[in-house]
Amino acid sequence: MKNIVKKIFYHIYILLHQRKYKMSNGKKIKFLFIKKSSNELIVSFSGFPGKGKKAKYNYFRTLKNIKKNQLYILDDFGYESAGSYYLGEKGEYFLENEIPKLIRLITEKNNINITYFIGTSKGGWASLYYGIKLNSNYILSGAPQYYIGEYLKKNEYHLKILNGIIGNESEKVRIEQLNKKLKNTIENTDISDIKFIIHYSKNEPTYEEGIKEMLLDFKKKKANLVENIEYYSDHAEVGKYFKKLLSDFFKEEKKIEQ
Repeated sequence: MKNIVKKIFYHIYILLHQRKYKMSNGKKIKFLFIKKSSNELIVSFSGFPGKGKKAKYNYFRTLKNIKKNQLYILDDFGYESAGSYYLGEKGEYFLENEIPKLIRLITEKNNINITYFIGTSKGGWASLYYGIKLNSNYILSGAPQYYIGEYLKKNEYHLKILNGIIGNESEKVRIEQLNKKLKNTIENTDISDIKFIIHYSKNEPTYEEGIKEMLLDFKKKKANLVENIEYYSDHAEVGKYFKKLLSDFFKEEKKIEQ
């Protein structure tokens, strides 16, 4: 019963507060902006919603009592609106330009000077990709895929998502370009001012599939890196552990502010 009430509250809140940012191509990005008396902003990117489910905002309830501005960006593009790694559709990566525009609009309008980019899985990849591009102060990323083209080749459903992003999953060049997006961004950007908190489990597939190499790439760059390691084998469990990380991290931030 308690979970049902929470879901009803969530849907009502979304209906009342969701806003839309119109892009230059006429499409719209859905988002929530929660205003607080603060010069800090948490930007949250969502993971995949699960087969047959609608895209939703992640960690909204976890952060509800945190006294920082909060921006939740929805990724309901691509196959069955399941998500596109916040890139775009059919090889047109229009979100790469529009996501930064939306974030800059919010930061400038609200006099933001400290940002935290957060997310897990698909959202973890996006928090790193856009957090690095926008030189965020903090990036908290949980069990992100590093080579997203390879990840999406795993099964029929993910292949459809891949096809929705690049236009044709059989084109090896496009898949390789997708694989290298985050890696190239890390290698070719000055990341010295960013503090990275990377959450993962060595017992969960994404570690061997990419996180292990990503950590080496960060260390080659001498990144300011904290590894938050837990022990679980199912990728679906990442949210449970990441919620704890967020709660602990922002409690520490609160103590520092006091």
